[in-house]
Amino acid sequence: MPKESIDKRTKDYKDLVLRMPKNDGTITEVIDGETFKYMPEPRCRCCSADDPAKDLPNGKIVKELVDRLIMYPMSVAGILRYIDPMMEDWPTKYKITARSIRGHNKNHLPWEDVATRYMIEKWAAQKGISVLDAGERMILTEEAWLEKTTQKGWERLLEGNIEPGWAETQKAFERLQGIKDQAENIYSSTYLLAQLHKIIEAVNDIMPEEYKDALEERLREEETPALDLDNDLNVLVEESYEEFDEIEEVDPLVQEIINYEEKEEEHGTR
Repeated sequence: MPKESIDKRTKDYKDLVLRMPKNDGTITEVIDGETFKYMPEPRCRCCSADDPAKDLPNGKIVKELVDRLIMYPMSVAGILRYIDPMMEDWPTKYKITARSIRGHNKNHLPWEDVATRYMIEKWAAQKGISVLDAGERMILTEEAWLEKTTQKGWERLLEGNIEPGWAETQKAFERLQGIKDQAENIYSSTYLLAQLHKIIEAVNDIMPEEYKDALEERLREEETPALDLDNDLNVLVEESYEEFDEIEEVDPLVQEIINYEEKEEEHGTR
């Protein structure tokens, strides 16, 4: 079926065009908290630095150096400081600027390099390293190094260039199992601690004073540090009640204690 087209001669189309926001092609980017707006260049100054028609001194060297320093990785100002002396005799309209480098980085590098640079800048920003001007230092962080190393290892594994042996497989399995066990233990500990706090609360509210004394004596016999039930239990409950308040289910053991104490109170009042 032929595709339907919009008749540009109609009034509806013309009204729609008038209502559409105007875009002059300006590129907007936020770097280190600052907003930069710039027009895309007809020809990338980085890519065309070695154009024979321009006949720029050191043009080929500058072009290759920009790409290498982007992935080194240097900040934008750091790259400019390296190449500025080599552009001293260039006409102003051909000189590479910070905007030239950003546009080249975002639009003309291989996609793998674009993704890597984005990842590097992401970690640098989180570490408080300026992507615009970090002095003469690299903007590489340990986190970016580890992420890229992991990525390359995974790519080689998928491509069949490396095959984990028995030792690596066993180590990976043990590490994965450890992560699972840790997650399960955290959940179990949290749940058990919540139930313990409910028991403490029930004991503190319901148990008669003479029973508290007997419990304290028993704990001493078991070589457990003595508890001041009137103080320590209240403190424990108050500090943890809000944290575990979302666990509404009452443990069966706690319910049995409550029922038992209620029966004892009823029996004592008869």
